[in-house]
Amino acid sequence: MNWTGIIIWGLAVLLSLLCIIQWWVNTHQH
Repeated sequence: MNWTGIIIWGLAVLLSLLCIIQWWVNTHQH
């Protein structure tokens, strides 16, 4: 396993989760 790939993958997952959470909050805001 190469750590660079794991770190990049983890950052990508975190960024996508943040985008999904932000989208969810925006769409469920009244």
